[in-house]
Amino acid sequence: MYSFFVLGLIPGTNISISFQVWLMLMAALLVGAIIAKPYLARYIRDNFVNPRPAPLHASQLHLRAL
Repeated sequence: MYSFFVLGLIPGTNISISFQVWLMLMAALLVGAIIAKPYLARYIRDNFVNPRPAPLHASQLHLRAL
């Protein structure tokens, strides 16, 4: 992995990237993370922190006459 950063070569391929391309990729990842953060935070909050209660079955909604 260290050679990837030093030489700009992607291991196992013949592809090399320049420093400018690496900077553009990192900038794109940063912008993507900034854009996705509110959606990801809402997804985590809605599904893990405050999950919705399970829906009730119809028999649980009505009282039966004794």
